[in-house]
Amino acid sequence: MENTSLNKVKIPVSPQRAAGFLVLATFIWGATFIPVKWLVTQMPIYEMLAIRFAFASLVLIPWLYPRIVKVKEEGSLGSLFKSSLILGLLSWGGLVAQTTGMITTTATNAAFITGLNVVIVPVLMAFMGHHKPDLKAWGCIAMALMGLMLFSLTADLKINPGDILVLVCAFLFSFHIIYTTRFTRIHDPMIVAGFQFMIQFVFFFIASLFFDSGKWVMPDASQFTMIILLGILGTTVAMGIQAVYQRWTQTHKAALIYLMEPVFAAVLGYLILGELLNLRQWAGAIIMLGAMLLSELPLRAESPKETIPIVS
Repeated sequence: MENTSLNKVKIPVSPQRAAGFLVLATFIWGATFIPVKWLVTQMPIYEMLAIRFAFASLVLIPWLYPRIVKVKEEGSLGSLFKSSLILGLLSWGGLVAQTTGMITTTATNAAFITGLNVVIVPVLMAFMGHHKPDLKAWGCIAMALMGLMLFSLTADLKINPGDILVLVCAFLFSFHIIYTTRFTRIHDPMIVAGFQFMIQFVFFFIASLFFDSGKWVMPDASQFTMIILLGILGTTVAMGIQAVYQRWTQTHKAALIYLMEPVFAAVLGYLILGELLNLRQWAGAIIMLGAMLLSELPLRAESPKETIPIVS
């Protein structure tokens, strides 16, 4: 039997507070594109990701052990692990596609193409039989798509292989967003997050044996510091926030909040890497930001049932 005790919280987190924490997680993710872009030119991809998730897992172990014991006593550990395995594999595949794509595309481009999940999420939800977004949500999605098109499409409509890989990442992350909402409403979100990190560490380590063998390097102090920061902030903190707070907001709104990730990445990419955006690209970024803000402005007072929607 699945653990539903988390749904019995007496005072649920307000959608506004949840949105604020998700924005914080999104800023952290936007910032991670910069060190990742640098690291993929310095060392093997899977080795770097395996080290990142090893640290992410180690940080959570002291908090996870007593929770896991409790869940095991309740008899729901098997179901929780299956849910975590699905999320872990989706995130693993998305990171493989995104990180590999960043070898041949810019950090800013990768961030904005990943932002396509704002369009993909509601479409997938409709096909999967979830609650469909209302008219305002579809309007915000169309507005966000227009912004992404302004940013991404060039005059000759060229796209490089790295962009295609990052587009695959956007689809996998979209499924991850949908299933995160589902699974963290029936399981302890911290255990779900911790198991995800451990699962990804195992798969990245296995991948490194097959694809990085003979290429392994000993990271220097700067590389090691960057990987640790990615593991603790970009993975443990940001994904922990996602696991805990996304369940208190609507899935399509969460996707729109995550759309800020490329905006943050673009600003930091300019300040740190000197990746310049032209006027058209900045216009697209502003339109996407407007879509996110509009999605959070209620057209009418929400009823208690609408405050915390249940995704079946």
